[in-house]
Amino acid sequence: MKILIVTNMYPTAQKPFYGIFVKEQVEALKRRYPDLEFDIFVINGDASKLQYLKSIPRIRKKIKQGGYDLVHVHYGLSGMFLLFGKLKVPVVMSLHGGDIQIAQKLWAQVAITKRALRLAQAAFTLNHSMDQLVARYCPRHILCPCGVDVDTFHPRENVQRPSRPIIVFPSDPARWVKNYPLFCATVDILRQKYHLDVEERHVKGLTRPEVNDLFNQASLLLLTSHSEGSPQVVKEAMACNLPVVTVPVGDVKVTLQGVENSPVASQASPEELAALCAQIIQRDARSNGRQRILDLELDAGSIASKIRSVYDQLTPNFH
Repeated sequence: MKILIVTNMYPTAQKPFYGIFVKEQVEALKRRYPDLEFDIFVINGDASKLQYLKSIPRIRKKIKQGGYDLVHVHYGLSGMFLLFGKLKVPVVMSLHGGDIQIAQKLWAQVAITKRALRLAQAAFTLNHSMDQLVARYCPRHILCPCGVDVDTFHPRENVQRPSRPIIVFPSDPARWVKNYPLFCATVDILRQKYHLDVEERHVKGLTRPEVNDLFNQASLLLLTSHSEGSPQVVKEAMACNLPVVTVPVGDVKVTLQGVENSPVASQASPEELAALCAQIIQRDARSNGRQRILDLELDAGSIASKIRSVYDQLTPNFH
């Protein structure tokens, strides 16, 4: 089966970790199913939003001439080419949050995504609220978050942790949606009210093995985002048994249900988040998040099987 991936998120030499979860999903599919052949078409929307328009004739020509059995679109805006006439191959869209959830205030993108969904044959969603929303536009919708590479992200025995507790900020502080000011306010309260000499660390710019090392040394990961779909970094932390403290966004309540030392706050309050973080640091214990990942079948191999099943359902006798 020959598949074209169309995405605006994919690692490059300049940004080696941007959209790495898309690449990792493709690699997991290749490993499990050697009969799958992939081509990747990357839209460089960071360079200019005009790239989305310029890409339309190129994508449609590539689909027409490439002999593909299926097109898999990652991120709603990447599916703009669907609006310009019917195709002879099935299209499945993976939505990633800001493309369909209005909380990120990307109004034009959400409008385009909704139109593209009506023309796609199936859609993968990240959480139950996204799934219910997508059901209005695409009758075949499948709850299917990105999977975690549990071989890369794993707990290590007898790790010597530093004397200062490490709290991980799980993104780039410059990204508005990740709400770094709330993280900083929480850390300030930990230092001033709880007298905890915590060290702040970021995952931005780290390789995957370096992130795994950090997660094994840290005391907890603190997620303060305004909006999320199914935060990949939370699942990666869980795979390392790193405790997580998070605001109630995306699917974290479901994913972290029953996970020890990993509370979900009731709201985006620095006081509440600091109190929860202080409890975790003082307890100095790990989580059982890895087992939860395996129980939910959120490992990369299980997710690859789910995606392959949809590919097989869409491709026979498509007209």
